[in-house]
Amino acid sequence: MQVVDIAPRTEGDQRSRFRPSRAAHSVWVLGEFVRQLIQFKPQIVHCSTSYRWGLARDLPMALLAKASGAKTILHTHGGDFHRFLERLSEPLLSLVVESLRLLDCIVVLTYEVKTALENEYCLANVMCIPNFIDTSRFEPEMVKNGKKIAHKDDLEAVFIGWMIEAKGIFDAVRVLARVPGWNVTFVGPKPNDDTEYRLMALARELNVATRMTVLSAVPRADIPAILHRADLFLLPSHREGFPISVLEAMAAGVPVVATDVGAVREMIIHDVTGFVVPLGNLDKMADAIQVLVKDPVLRSKFKKEALKLVKDKYDRSLVTTTIGDLWSRLAGS
Repeated sequence: MQVVDIAPRTEGDQRSRFRPSRAAHSVWVLGEFVRQLIQFKPQIVHCSTSYRWGLARDLPMALLAKASGAKTILHTHGGDFHRFLERLSEPLLSLVVESLRLLDCIVVLTYEVKTALENEYCLANVMCIPNFIDTSRFEPEMVKNGKKIAHKDDLEAVFIGWMIEAKGIFDAVRVLARVPGWNVTFVGPKPNDDTEYRLMALARELNVATRMTVLSAVPRADIPAILHRADLFLLPSHREGFPISVLEAMAAGVPVVATDVGAVREMIIHDVTGFVVPLGNLDKMADAIQVLVKDPVLRSKFKKEALKLVKDKYDRSLVTTTIGDLWSRLAGS
């Protein structure tokens, strides 16, 4: 099997928004895709899309592949594709749904999305395949400098992600002020605005600046060690797709407290591998963190169950085998 990858690679701010530069690049990608179709005449085309603006490029690519005679898969990377469809105007929604119906397979990340597409739009070509990680990277023996570094006896929490307001970082600081006995480290790339300044100003106003640390983006290779130094992973996002950071935290044996957005409710088994709290409910988030601060036995239980879940369901070897089986089935049909 020959695999040709022409996925666009972009640097910098990855927030979902329209930009003329991205639109121009998408036109180039579309032209390159047509050239590859003509040159390689593939039997299977697997198109990944983040939908939203990306779908305007990726769905036509999938339809072109189908028209060329290839078996075609559209792989949606996000936990709320059905919500995206709900926001489309009626003419555009009909066009998108009928286009999806022409494809051989639509891959979604959660069973909630699969059920919605089947029941609300009568799509029969939907398959659920979650995102995955290489769990072996997070085994203790594979991690260097992973020894816990704590402020006295306080619990150490970590947030890993874009340092933007939509990730709930200001909510994290407000909750930090409500619950004693823990500290938080923010790790991730920062936008070119005043977000960090406002975050630190809020921390000083709430008298928690000494209990938080803000780090810049770190190499992916350093993430396992950072997680192994933590007792808790915090993801207070206002919106998410399928956050890989949650899988990485579970693979490192770190209990997760996250808001109920995107695919989070399927990734975390509430009160078994972590806590899922309602979006915007800081009281519930504070309660969840306070429980974990006070109960090391529960943290140990969550760690054990999270490790089992991520290895049984989200390990790279399992998910890539499923994708390979899908390719083989389509190639033989």
